[in-house]
Amino acid sequence: MPRVDAGLIPTGLLDLDAQWLGEVVGEEAGSQLRLTQIAVTSFSRVVEVTNGRERWVVKWSRTDRRHPELERGHEVLFYEKVAPSLPPDTLAPAIAWAYSDERTSALIVFRSVANVTPQRPSHLPPLREVTEMMVDTLASIHAARWSDPPFDVAGTSLVDHEEIDARASATEDRVSRLLTSHSHALGPEISQILNRIVEQMPRILKRLQDSEAMTVVHDDVHIGNFLIPNHSGQARLLDWQTWTTDLAAKDLAHMIAYFWFPSPRKTLEEHLLRRYHGQLASHGIDYGQDELWHDYRLCVIRKVLHAVWEWDLGVDEWKWYSHLARAALAYRDLSCADF
Repeated sequence: MPRVDAGLIPTGLLDLDAQWLGEVVGEEAGSQLRLTQIAVTSFSRVVEVTNGRERWVVKWSRTDRRHPELERGHEVLFYEKVAPSLPPDTLAPAIAWAYSDERTSALIVFRSVANVTPQRPSHLPPLREVTEMMVDTLASIHAARWSDPPFDVAGTSLVDHEEIDARASATEDRVSRLLTSHSHALGPEISQILNRIVEQMPRILKRLQDSEAMTVVHDDVHIGNFLIPNHSGQARLLDWQTWTTDLAAKDLAHMIAYFWFPSPRKTLEEHLLRRYHGQLASHGIDYGQDELWHDYRLCVIRKVLHAVWEWDLGVDEWKWYSHLARAALAYRDLSCADF
């Protein structure tokens, strides 16, 4: 059984010894282990563990920076309940996991994948062929639960009128507070865009009353969350801490509009959406190109607000500010004010 005792969630590197690894992976791990830190993310630590014969990647919650909204066992729930319904070659192979509600801490252990390269987080657009691998993987994942998202697992549902009103009100409040604090830094164009989005929200959110093109959404798609094959093959998407149920185009908007400035975005955007559309069709999904562009533009609008949410969450200002600037530029270039 992949779920292991919550007491095995590490508190630090010293916990990652041979006895610990043997209990987690359920096999003799050997006495000589080598640990290599891969990354320290906003809320997690990621370490490679090897005994000379095999390699594992261990991800666990940071104890020095927690956020209950993001660290509530959501990723464990994904691997336990959702991942079995997705193509296995699109995901990093998770072999053990645990969650402690008392500590609001999670653990995920992956077996390393041969002939792939973990990617560093970057705001630079990847090579064209790498972006194509990324959208191919997204299409495979999205197609597996197309118009059949796991609402029951995520604890979500199609929105009703009451939810639309609540989200619109929360948006207005958050935008108002951001403009009060930082209008001098945002400037008139972004401020105008934010005020326009507040007006648009009730209409935009009505799209979420229809499950067409809704699926499992990663909601943090960028190059740093992919394992890219060294030569050819399938890219694998990892770090499912923020997964949800939503329009498939939301992942595309995050990957493209949220992370890339206009020049590379305009070079790749149309090509990648067409490629994604073609990949969906190869999986038997009937979804028009015009429908995709419509939903993509709607999600670009919502990604402007994602940056505002990051600001409200206390994310470093260089990050939320640059995300907001890029998303606002995409909003302008795609004439999203017309909705």
